[in-house]
Amino acid sequence: MPAIILVLDPDKRVLASTKNLLIKANYKPFCASNLELGLTLINRINFDLILCDTQLPHSGGYELLRWLTKNPQIGHIPFLFLASKVGKKEIQTATSLGADGYIFKPIELEKLIEAIERRLSKQNHAEAKIFNQHPLPNYDDAGKQHKRLSERDYLFRLVNSQPAFVKVANIKYITAHNNFSRVFVSDGRSYRIRKTLSEIEKKLPEEIFVRIHRSTIINIDFVDKIEKWFNNTFRIYLKEIDTPFEMSRRYSSIVKYRL
Repeated sequence: MPAIILVLDPDKRVLASTKNLLIKANYKPFCASNLELGLTLINRINFDLILCDTQLPHSGGYELLRWLTKNPQIGHIPFLFLASKVGKKEIQTATSLGADGYIFKPIELEKLIEAIERRLSKQNHAEAKIFNQHPLPNYDDAGKQHKRLSERDYLFRLVNSQPAFVKVANIKYITAHNNFSRVFVSDGRSYRIRKTLSEIEKKLPEEIFVRIHRSTIINIDFVDKIEKWFNNTFRIYLKEIDTPFEMSRRYSSIVKYRL
């Protein structure tokens, strides 16, 4: 499946040329010339990577990255800046915000592909290949394998080729990312895995894991508070996370029925 990439640039000629380059490189691009449209796309589509001009109108690209890093559901998306030139102070700002680098204009196909593939490859290899790739078997007394794990079970994972274990009960939440998902653990780390959210949901213990959105599963043991939102939806705050999670109307009725 081709990587889905968002391009944000106020210059429509740059958008058009960058889009053509990405299509030529077999990526799936979406384009936006302003922050408002960009945020709409980010909230609707699970992007694999974002390319953003440093001089985005109204709220610069640095402010967009700052906002993304504070949003637990989408803050993990790799982020590359587009720029004609940058100074030392801008580089320091980008680095402090967790940017993954710069692509300089005029954009060349070879350098664009190299930068994107390097970041996506780093994302895939540096993060854990965990969860259902190598799950520990879970058997009852009769030797029959259960379909679901319990909160006491551990998941086998590999991080930089080193084996380790993650306790199911320590998973705070999981988000969807196209055909991948990202597992966030209570110690602050997160891991990208090659499983859809629906596949993961079938393995988790129903007693503590609840799907609150098409893109989010949470561990209710980490819920700090729930508040009413609009259109019969709710916002859920998890412990030690300032930004709330949205519980969509569809899942609100399911969760209320379960609880």
